[in-house]
Amino acid sequence: MSNIVSASPTKDFFIQMLTKDIKLERAIIDLIDNSIDGAKNLRGDNDFDDLWIKIKIDDSSFSIEDNCGGFSLDVAKNYAFMFGRPEGSGHDVKHSVGRFGVGMKRALFKMGNQFEVESHHQEDHFLVTVDVNAWSKIGGDWSFEYEIIDKNNNDLGDVEGTFIRVTNLTQDVLDEFSSEIFVRNLRDEIERTLSFSLDKQLSIYINDIKLNKSGLSLLQYDELKPFCKTFDVGGVNVKIYAGVGKASPDDAGWYIYCNDRLVLERDKTNLTGWDGRRFGNSNVQKFHHIYAMFRGFVFFSSDNSKLLPMTTTKTGVDSNSKVFKAARNEMINAMSQVITFLKTFNSDEERNDVITSSEEVDIIQLSNQTYDSRFKYPTINKIGEINDSLTTVSFKADKKDVDKSKKFFHVSANREVGEKVFEYFIKSESDNL
Repeated sequence: MSNIVSASPTKDFFIQMLTKDIKLERAIIDLIDNSIDGAKNLRGDNDFDDLWIKIKIDDSSFSIEDNCGGFSLDVAKNYAFMFGRPEGSGHDVKHSVGRFGVGMKRALFKMGNQFEVESHHQEDHFLVTVDVNAWSKIGGDWSFEYEIIDKNNNDLGDVEGTFIRVTNLTQDVLDEFSSEIFVRNLRDEIERTLSFSLDKQLSIYINDIKLNKSGLSLLQYDELKPFCKTFDVGGVNVKIYAGVGKASPDDAGWYIYCNDRLVLERDKTNLTGWDGRRFGNSNVQKFHHIYAMFRGFVFFSSDNSKLLPMTTTKTGVDSNSKVFKAARNEMINAMSQVITFLKTFNSDEERNDVITSSEEVDIIQLSNQTYDSRFKYPTINKIGEINDSLTTVSFKADKKDVDKSKKFFHVSANREVGEKVFEYFIKSESDNL
C-alpha cells in the first residue's frame, strides 16, 4: 500500500471556484481581452482599424465573434484551453493582460452549461463543443474534443477569427441578460475599461450598437498643469498623472491601468493612499467632498504580463506587489500636491472659475504632452469678508470671444474677464447710467 494521499481537484469545485469571484460584466470583458490579443498578434499594439468584435446577448444565448486572426490548432491543443498557463509555451502575447490562463474558461463556465468555440487561423479551422454537465462528471480527464471544419457552412465562413457561443444559460445569467440596465452597464464598463483599444480604431459592438471610448480627462490651462512622473521598477514601466477634473464625488479618485486595461477605478480608499492606516502613514486625509475634483491615473506597462500588479479577476491591484508599493509612494506625493490646491477653494464659484478657464485633455492624449513632477496650480483669490452691497453677476459667452478678451485684458481666468468687462462697461457708460 503506497503512502500517498490524493490532492486532486474535482471539476465541480474548480468550476465553482473560478466563477464565484468575478462579475458577469468582467467575465465578458475577459473574452474581449482574448480577441484584443489576437488583434495585437496581427497588428502589433498600434492600429486596429478594420478589426471588429461583435457581441450578441439575448434570452437564450451569448455569442462573441471577431476577425482578429483566431488561434491555431497547436495553440488550442497546448495552451488556450489549459487551466493555467504552461511555462515556456512561447505563445504569450506582448503587452497583454492575460496572465493566469483562466479567463476564457471562467467566462464560459460562468455563463452556461453548453458552449462552442470555433477558430479559423490560416489553414487551421476547427470547433470545440462542450457539454459542461457531462464533462464535469468524467473523472480524471480534463481534455475537450475538437473537430476539423473543412467547409464554409459554419459561423465564421472564410473570416479568420474566433466565434464563441454559450447556450443553456444559468438562471442568474438569464436574469441579467433580460435586463436592459445590465446591457447598458456592460456597454459603459467596456467603454471605460477598454478605451485605449477603442481609441486604436478597434470596433466593438453589443447587439449591433457600436461602442465609443470613455471620456476620462484632466483639466489644464497655462496656470494649471497635471503632475506627471515616469519610472521603471521590476521590469514594469510606471507612469503617474494627477490633477483635477470637473467636480464629481462619484468620479473622483484613482484610476489604475495595466497594459492600458482599466483594473481599478474611482478608488478613494487606503489602498491608493487615502487615510493612511494600512500601509503606514500616507499623510493624506480621508476622502471628503471638497476633493471631488481630484483625478489620478496610473499606468503599469510591461511586455511580460506576469510582472503587472493586478489580481486574477483584473479588477484590482496586488497591494503586496513591490511594483505597486513603489507606485503608491509616488501617488501619495502627487495626491498631496493636488489636495493642497483643492483646500484653497472657498466656494463653488471659485471651482467653476477654474473649470471654465480650462480645457479637458483626454487621458489617452496625456502622453503626447510634456509635464513635470510638480503639480502646477494658480493662486485662488480670496473672496474676503461678506459685503451686503455686493452681488454676483454671471453669464455665458462665446469661448473664442472670451479667449480674445483674456489677451486684451492680460488676465488668465474667466472670472477676471467678467470683472474687467463689467468695469469697462461702467467706465464707458457711466454718464448714461
